[in-house]
Amino acid sequence: MRKRLIASLIIGILSYAAGYIAIHGNPTWCSYLKVAVSDAVLVRAGGPRLGQRPVSDKISLVLFDFATASELGYVHSYEDDVQVYRRLLDAGASVIFDTRMVAAAAPDAFEDVQPMLEEMLRLDSTGRLMRDVWLSASLTEQHGAKYDPVLAQNTVNAHPHSIPSARSRLYPLIYFTSLGAHESAPLRILRRFERLPSASPQEIGAELLRSGVMSAWHNHSPELVPKTEEKRSPYQVADRPLVWHEFVSTNSLIPPTGFWVSYDPPAADYPRHSYLNVLRRSDPIDVSGKIVIIGFDAEIDPTSDTYEIPSVAGKACAAEVVATASQTLIDGRMMRDPPRSFMLGVLALMTLGLAMVGGILRPAQSLAVMIAALGLYYAAAVLGYRAGWYTDFAIAPGFGLMSGLLSGTYSAWQSHQTHQRVVDLFGRYVPRAVVQQLMLKPMLETLAMEGEKREVTVMFADIRGFTTFSEDLPPEEVVKQLNALLRVMVDSTFRYQGTLDKFIGDAILVLFNAPLDQPNHTELALRTANEIQQQLRGHPSGLGVGIGVHRGEAVVGSIGTPQRMEYTAIGSTVNVASRLCDVARSGEVIVSADVLNALNGEFPFESLPPVTVKGIKQPLTASRLVQEWRDQERPSEAG
Repeated sequence: MRKRLIASLIIGILSYAAGYIAIHGNPTWCSYLKVAVSDAVLVRAGGPRLGQRPVSDKISLVLFDFATASELGYVHSYEDDVQVYRRLLDAGASVIFDTRMVAAAAPDAFEDVQPMLEEMLRLDSTGRLMRDVWLSASLTEQHGAKYDPVLAQNTVNAHPHSIPSARSRLYPLIYFTSLGAHESAPLRILRRFERLPSASPQEIGAELLRSGVMSAWHNHSPELVPKTEEKRSPYQVADRPLVWHEFVSTNSLIPPTGFWVSYDPPAADYPRHSYLNVLRRSDPIDVSGKIVIIGFDAEIDPTSDTYEIPSVAGKACAAEVVATASQTLIDGRMMRDPPRSFMLGVLALMTLGLAMVGGILRPAQSLAVMIAALGLYYAAAVLGYRAGWYTDFAIAPGFGLMSGLLSGTYSAWQSHQTHQRVVDLFGRYVPRAVVQQLMLKPMLETLAMEGEKREVTVMFADIRGFTTFSEDLPPEEVVKQLNALLRVMVDSTFRYQGTLDKFIGDAILVLFNAPLDQPNHTELALRTANEIQQQLRGHPSGLGVGIGVHRGEAVVGSIGTPQRMEYTAIGSTVNVASRLCDVARSGEVIVSADVLNALNGEFPFESLPPVTVKGIKQPLTASRLVQEWRDQERPSEAG
């Protein structure tokens, strides 16, 4: 058991170290593993969705779908767009954002876009109506300030991670143009919806410094951004703190920081209308007081501006991503990472705790405890996620489970080895039924390999006159006769659950109350001795056995070297039994006073004069078993 505990502790420490290295050595790999597993448990379409929340009733979508494309074609006039904007505003829409990007890189292209921007300003100059419009640097310097109220960029694709499902997780906070810093579309939507004033480039720049975004940007692009004071605090939109995270950006005009998009609401559940129906007034539009996001349907998006997000089974369109990002801000659901010290503590608890469980308990029990522990952990993690903490569904439980399984496997292998040692060790000494009982002992390894002091009854039985008897016999006959006599003694020993310690030439040493507890071990020893004498009376060989029995403490355990080891007892109790056997004549059973006191007068004895034996100073008080006594309770089977 001690070896298994030490091994389990070592496995737990190594598993913790591996988890620690994984977290610190490859944080990007770990973070996206956490994302994948938590998505599968919490929000992924087709999964249990334990973290799912309903979509906001404040957001609706207007999608350019198959019906619209069939009727209008993909390339249509901006007059249709303006007409759709007008009808949505007339229906009471609080904010409108069109995700279908329009690009103008040259003056002649801007001439095509400008009429639409003028109409948008005429319809609403307060910023309720916005569209994703990209202007070249020169056009931005000329016209950006005028059209800023209706311009906003959907910058979600600024996070080009190699894992498709990770590209839309962090929505950038800020983007830069030649006129300075601008907040991305969801932040502008939030300000318009909450009737908050727009932030000027100067105000945004000051907030970037205060929150530490500029410092993070310098760490990402030191050649582009000057070094600033190292600090980190939420980005403030009025009284709303936006917790931000870093990501890798390939766009030098977008700081590599964004807020975590909470995909708890299934994006496919947002109310949606066909662009064509809104344009033709085909059905009533209930958008009063709502945010309306316009975009291409994912199935027909000609720009491939689609994303793999967990809450949608297939691809999601840009409008669905912006809607979910906007709901994240409106609900104030800013996901936070727990303190690293807390997560390392959880990792240590999982790896060390499950390792000890695997090492201590039996396989079925340890597996049940591991499943229960992981179930409790995931329940707590779900509750933590619902409270806004981005909990670990992968690293700590993964390394914890690995630790528990490795420890359990090692423990099972050690148990198997111990069982084999017990079978090899005790199979020669005790009946098979006793070996089976030993297998059930929780301290099996101690019984097999370590010594213990315990009360035992020791029986020595020696064949009298065998040396003289065998002098004139051929060797094979000597062995045959000896084995026949020993078989009688061994069968009686096993019948009364004695442990055959060893053969000593033509004698045997038998232990009772070892290795298993036997409350009536002295009685069993006397029944064994009596049966041996009864069985050998009148034996064809004419030989008899002298038996000595003594009770007392002895050290019992495996004695020897790894090459040869035997289970035996050592101590004065064994020596006294041996000396009493020396005194016994053929057919006699001589017992000590300790044996006599333990029997409470059940067996008939006759007292003998004090016996002086070699190696013991004081004379021994001894008694002889009366042989007329017959055992009437002889069991048919051991155990």
